[in-house]
Amino acid sequence: MKTKSYSIKENFDKEIVEIWEEIKNIDHLKKYYERGYCLPEEILENSTLILGINPSYNENHFIENQLTHYYQNNHNIQVEKSIPFFERMKTLMGENRNWQHLDLLFLRETSQNSINEIIQTKEGIDFVYKQLMISKKIIETINPNCLIVANSMCRYFLGFEKTTKNHIWMNFDFDFSKDFGTHYILNQNKIPVFFTSMLTGQRALDRGSYERLMWHINFVLEKNFC
Repeated sequence: MKTKSYSIKENFDKEIVEIWEEIKNIDHLKKYYERGYCLPEEILENSTLILGINPSYNENHFIENQLTHYYQNNHNIQVEKSIPFFERMKTLMGENRNWQHLDLLFLRETSQNSINEIIQTKEGIDFVYKQLMISKKIIETINPNCLIVANSMCRYFLGFEKTTKNHIWMNFDFDFSKDFGTHYILNQNKIPVFFTSMLTGQRALDRGSYERLMWHINFVLEKNFC
């Protein structure tokens, strides 16, 4: 299937600006207003989508009063050669497969524990929820051929751990395919989902698990999952 780009900036910039304006005078969220947001300007439809939780924050890259930042979702650009995560993803996906990366949240933060702190308040929940609803719209629109989720908080926000009244967040429904050995999203087109451990860092997958994941992804994508 031929892939085409979907403009996140064109479709959601106004809404994201409004979300950020809402927090500029809230004491415990004001720093995220000052740091601005970060997400891809465009994203490919019908490609493999790797989900992260949020872009990191680096004070050395911070430009005062620049409240927005879009980047090119191109994994061949020179800057990413120094980022272990993207190098690992290139190996995992191979040279001939289209893949894209999207963080569910757009706020800049290095510590994931800070996300847990944000959602302890009503204002924080609202701030996070509105970002997640945009990410949900993006996922549903671009219709990825599979999702790779290497973060437990991503799994939580997707709704994998939801009950009738709690932990609903993005409210995706999941089931498990015994034929393909992986979960999939029920909401649309049965998108296969690979929940896995971190791909880089101290708790990254060992070599055997990584190679097994690579085989499993290729196996599912080469078959007609639906």
